[in-house]
Amino acid sequence: LHHPHRKNDKVDARSIAEYLSFDFKKINPGKNDELKDLVRLYYKAVKQLSRHKHSFKSQLSIIFPELEKNFYIKRTKAVAYMLLKYPTPRAIAQATDEEIHQALIEKLRKSSKFTPDYAKRLRAVAQESIGVSDYPTSCFLYTIKLLLFYQDLVDDLKDKMEEKVKET
Repeated sequence: LHHPHRKNDKVDARSIAEYLSFDFKKINPGKNDELKDLVRLYYKAVKQLSRHKHSFKSQLSIIFPELEKNFYIKRTKAVAYMLLKYPTPRAIAQATDEEIHQALIEKLRKSSKFTPDYAKRLRAVAQESIGVSDYPTSCFLYTIKLLLFYQDLVDDLKDKMEEKVKET
């Protein structure tokens, strides 16, 4: 982050310019130290989020390969919360359709495509899964928790940067 004894003006300027270029906003140059720090932290958090998403998808391809192939999981957050409760195809298959549906939508703020029919199809695919049934899920659960943490951090930092831009 911003350090008064290191020269990092070019990095700061580029990062802030990249962020601001999307909305063509102007900032007060005298009040941008905190914004510089936030932008740098944001990019570091995005990088970590990307790493954890990759790790999540790699582990998921072992545990439940059919999930990504048969279902739309771009909304990783909803699927991640569901997998915290039901981390294996066996656990999903043993849950009711309503339990799966609730696990998918409980943390979403807006309406979603995760319908009861989606949950029913997910459960049917889980029953026929070829995933590794004895894969240790403790690491997978921690990966999910890290993924969710970094997603929330990225969202919070983005909101904070927008707030700081409005202040300047």
